[in-house]
Amino acid sequence: MSLGQLAEMGTLQQKVLFDETEVAGIKVPLMPMFLCKTPFRKRLHASPTFMVGFIHLSFQEFFTALYYVLLDEDESLRKIRELLQVTDHEKCGEAMGVSPVHEYHYTPYSE
Repeated sequence: MSLGQLAEMGTLQQKVLFDETEVAGIKVPLMPMFLCKTPFRKRLHASPTFMVGFIHLSFQEFFTALYYVLLDEDESLRKIRELLQVTDHEKCGEAMGVSPVHEYHYTPYSE
């Protein structure tokens, strides 16, 4: 699993903390720069387990977006649509007068 895939999984599941087992397979040399380990107790006197999360939600969002950009165009658009369905942004955007993402077409810049 890549850092981008972890970020996407958290975004889709709307979670910011991951169990250590979920991040065990990530092989990124700079991972400590983007993730932090936090003690977490389910009960007051229980021994803590450690949860891992991005140092800020904006990093999780950035790595999700970067992961999508690095995919081929069709897969990227499919994942963006899935993300919008999960987060319900399409309805929110329509209520604010913003067109849904599937109406936008990418056109490479050329002179």
